[in-house]
Amino acid sequence: MNTWLIAWGIIFVLAIVVELSTMALVSIWFALGAIPAAIMAAFKLPSWSQILVFAVVAVLCFILFWKKLTARRNENKTNAPALVGKQCVVIEEINNLAETGRVQIGGLTWAAVSEGGGTIPEESIVEIVEIRGVHLICRKVS
Repeated sequence: MNTWLIAWGIIFVLAIVVELSTMALVSIWFALGAIPAAIMAAFKLPSWSQILVFAVVAVLCFILFWKKLTARRNENKTNAPALVGKQCVVIEEINNLAETGRVQIGGLTWAAVSEGGGTIPEESIVEIVEIRGVHLICRKVS
């Protein structure tokens, strides 16, 4: 039996087992690289070419899929991080020195501070530029 074919089969199975146990996309790339390498081993092509194809396919799969996965992950912001960049209404004057200020967005009220340290009057429209702890950092829009 072809030793390299067995080796690629073992690498494929181990990579799949690790991937299924973690579900963190840490080893699927190796499983995908082992497939063409095993096909090459079945045709008894040189071992150096099998290793090269394994490495190239694994790296290419990682690069291509990782970009798509991280782009999709960034598109689906939820909860508090999704508020950054949105506009809301000041319902209590924002005054960093007096430690006052509340805004309302999405039916919820949040403690707010101004980005530049100035005062922002009640009923102003502000943009959320950052979140620090439980405070929204806001910039006056109008």
